[in-house]
Amino acid sequence: MNFFSLPPSGNPIPISHIFRATSVFFRNTQGEDGFQEIIKTYLKVKHCLLVSSGTAALWLILKAAKEIEQKRNEVIIPAYTCPSVAAAVIRAGLKPILCDINMQDFGFELEALKKKINFKTLAIIIVHLFGFPSNIRKVKQISRSSNILLIEDAAQALGNSMINSPQEKLGSLGDIGFYSFGRGKPLTLNHGGLIVTNNSQLFEQIFQIYQTIERPSLTENFLLLAKLYFYVFFFHPSLYWIPQSIPFLKLGKTIFDLNFKIKKTSPIGVALANKSIGLIEENKKVRQKNTTFLLQRLNSFKKINLPAYPFPYLRFPLIVSSNTHRNRLLAHLRAQGLGATMFYPCPLNEQPGLKEYLHDTNIYPNAKKLSQTLITLPLHQGVSHKDLNTMVDIITHYL
Repeated sequence: MNFFSLPPSGNPIPISHIFRATSVFFRNTQGEDGFQEIIKTYLKVKHCLLVSSGTAALWLILKAAKEIEQKRNEVIIPAYTCPSVAAAVIRAGLKPILCDINMQDFGFELEALKKKINFKTLAIIIVHLFGFPSNIRKVKQISRSSNILLIEDAAQALGNSMINSPQEKLGSLGDIGFYSFGRGKPLTLNHGGLIVTNNSQLFEQIFQIYQTIERPSLTENFLLLAKLYFYVFFFHPSLYWIPQSIPFLKLGKTIFDLNFKIKKTSPIGVALANKSIGLIEENKKVRQKNTTFLLQRLNSFKKINLPAYPFPYLRFPLIVSSNTHRNRLLAHLRAQGLGATMFYPCPLNEQPGLKEYLHDTNIYPNAKKLSQTLITLPLHQGVSHKDLNTMVDIITHYL
């Protein structure tokens, strides 16, 4: 058994930040306003709101949009994305409509997107997969021409910007956007989501719904603290194999679950966010450096498709020629504990538990291809220069 295992994504949380969050919790102070003002300045938005998760954030957005446009009930989402996106749509009482992706930025295939739009379309959810900018400018043109709400899923993209345009932060460019602070995200806090927008009418509707939801209970706060200390202890290559080997933790599993919690954020999460916000740029620089190294070392290797641009991806995506080659390479990388994953294992119309809600017999060739040929590699601070070199050696040797 290999006792070395890199976490596939995320970043270490300084223990001092958790001590600070613990003391804030026991003093019963909040600090939301201060964090929200910093975020509004950083992202250049008028409104923001903290909630318990990125999925809860999306649910709130959709519930509010449904109140404003009650005759529309369809939401277009990528056929290859996190099942939680579909779960939020369904739980909001709306119908997810799948659309195929392209193989360049993994965003919508634009001609397919245009064909999905009709008089029932309430919103389009554009996903910045791995934190890389999807083609939001063209999608924005499409959405505005039909008066459709454009929601940015920037759960994996906090801090990232449009290429060569650092002032255009992903998540702030559509009508409304949301982020996640969950495990494996650019700012890992193990709890929390964030809504941002310049649309005052929509935000007022969101805030009305927000006021009806509860804060986490005392028990839930203590559980969050326990999870944070657990995370800090085990986010290390020599220890990560332990939680990874415990089945009920379901690390790395892709699950469709309609029973996600919808709560206000915890005071622990707020305190941790306040203390950790400076890590966004620091973590981004590390991912950028590691991406650049992998691109330089693998650029001449023709048996894989690499990202075209040295960008601070949340995970490094590479595409191999076939499912057989992908699975073989993945096995060798995993055997060395290098944190490699296949990411989402299938398009949403094949996701267990979700198929019965979709009733979708369409084929999404690019989504299917990506699910069968994609490998992601970790880029976070826990990845050493030796780890990166080992990744390169395995890729060039076994393909």
